[in-house]
Amino acid sequence: MLGLTSRACTCSHAIASYALALVLHTCPHNPTLLSTALDLCLAYRLQHEARAVLHAFLELAIRPHPTAGHSCALAHPASSEFLVDLRAACAVQHPTMDNHTFVSILLDVLDESPREHREAWASKAVARLARGLRSSDSCGAYVALCSGLARHITISDSSKPQSKKRKCREVDEEQDSRLQGRLARWVKHILAHLYSHTQGPSSGQGDLKGEFRNILDFLLHVKPFALHVHQDGTTPAGSALASSLASLATYCLASPMVNNSHPEDIAALRSILQAARLVSETYEPLASIIFASPSQSLSDPDGSPTTPADTPTPPPSSPHAPPMQVLTSLTTSLRARALPHAEAALWSSALRHLDTLSLTMPRTAPAAHDTDALRACIAEEVDAAEARCFSRPRRRSESLKAQRRGPARAQEREQEQEGEDDEWEWEEMVGTWVRKRPAQQQHRLAKRRRVLQSEAEVIGDVEAGRVLRSHARKSEPAPRRVQRCSSQTNMAGALGRRAGLGAPRARSPESPLKSRVPSVRSRTPDEDGGRTEGEQEEEANAALHAQYRVFNFTSLLADAQTNCTVLHPHRGARHSFPGSFAHARQRTEAGPDGNVDAEEPQHTSCSARLPPRPKSRLRYGARRGWTCAQELSSEDALNLFALSSPAVAR
Repeated sequence: MLGLTSRACTCSHAIASYALALVLHTCPHNPTLLSTALDLCLAYRLQHEARAVLHAFLELAIRPHPTAGHSCALAHPASSEFLVDLRAACAVQHPTMDNHTFVSILLDVLDESPREHREAWASKAVARLARGLRSSDSCGAYVALCSGLARHITISDSSKPQSKKRKCREVDEEQDSRLQGRLARWVKHILAHLYSHTQGPSSGQGDLKGEFRNILDFLLHVKPFALHVHQDGTTPAGSALASSLASLATYCLASPMVNNSHPEDIAALRSILQAARLVSETYEPLASIIFASPSQSLSDPDGSPTTPADTPTPPPSSPHAPPMQVLTSLTTSLRARALPHAEAALWSSALRHLDTLSLTMPRTAPAAHDTDALRACIAEEVDAAEARCFSRPRRRSESLKAQRRGPARAQEREQEQEGEDDEWEWEEMVGTWVRKRPAQQQHRLAKRRRVLQSEAEVIGDVEAGRVLRSHARKSEPAPRRVQRCSSQTNMAGALGRRAGLGAPRARSPESPLKSRVPSVRSRTPDEDGGRTEGEQEEEANAALHAQYRVFNFTSLLADAQTNCTVLHPHRGARHSFPGSFAHARQRTEAGPDGNVDAEEPQHTSCSARLPPRPKSRLRYGARRGWTCAQELSSEDALNLFALSSPAVAR
């Protein structure tokens, strides 16, 4: 009886399979026919036929329709629960049709035409499916869906046509940004799932090893896509995706379970962190998970928060001891892996996240004092990590060359070059570590310093012969200036003849005073033998700064008094001082002998040519009834001291 029953079942399954294949080959595909055929396959436990019908059904739902308002039926707002309901129906009626099988069939359909299926990836139905997979503890299917999205982003970006229309480019960039942001949130949920299982007290080691292997395979799968590399022109969504991938790779590399992996996988994780741009914002996803409060849970990528039943409440503990312990263990592992940049970036991200929390947390809160104490501890760790990262030995290549005796291998040369390029130094002006200048650039700076030093010597010689206005002699009458000018001219000619004969140049007694500027001269190699390079550089800088004159108040006041220009001098006194306007007019009218009819002297180029006295002012003053002693000494109407007398005679 059992044999006849099995034969009858086999015959009925064969008949159902043959009839189903005939109907699918003959009739056109429509949603009603495919839905009925899928139910029939699930009822008769036809696994192969069920996968074929499900593939055709999903292809019909994702296929773009030119006449419809949306490019595919899956992107319609009414189809937001389509994938979730279809997955539940397949899992209930057919036990072998699990979540991983359903996701693999969906990815095969989406990978057939990545360019046309972009809206399907960005639809709400795929987001709801991802949320259902995450809540059902199906880490393998969820990670596989993330791998498919990462692959789609890379392939669609490489095969994107260069559209000349600006509107089309903006639409494509917006869709790419949405997909990158969605993948960044999915990767952050993977990190939160792994963190909750590894840090929780009741975590199954068997299931945890399988999930860790799936996550490690995901990182190795997306590594060739270079989504973790921050390039120029990267959108904020792309930067968030790179930060999420770097955080997940760091946590996996610092986890103790990575020791059971293959050495090539560990090297691949190290290469991910070495290629990533590690800054203080890189580990923000990891820091937000570590410092999350027990009642705080990650929000859904579509904006709907998860229920408290989905996220179990951790046991009560100290609010800050577990985060500090986790950070210490992670940074210690990174230091053992020879990743100092990752260690410093992780501490900096933790400090940055605490600063953000301290700004939003009220000062009267009970945890405010603990947050300040924790921030002080992390600040010390940041300084220590940056010192270990940036203050490495300057000549690492020289120590390596001294240790080996044979020819250098290619790998050692690459390590030496890397060590020389990653030298840093502390900059006091900005209070941070900056990249050290290469040796070639330092040579150029030294050459420029020598050029500036030679120019400073020339400037010092020019400054030494400059006549200061404070050292100028008082003005003398015209005949005396003529005689003195001729005497200086004769002395200059005599000095020139002596210099031409090779005699040492003598200083003229009438030469102006030299400015007290220290001369800058270059030292000989013998003199610099006992000095270090830093002392010589400081001495050169001090000499360069010493070439500028330092004026005091007395010299400035003397220069201003000597070179002031009086527009209207006082004429109250009948007998003016020598060199004034009236005295010059009297000498011009009377001549050198005192006679009025004498001829005017012949002025040389050194004498001052005096302008004639304006007569219009005298005529104007005569009409107004003013005397010569009552003329204004300033044209400013608000100058109360313009007159020598307290009142103006009218």
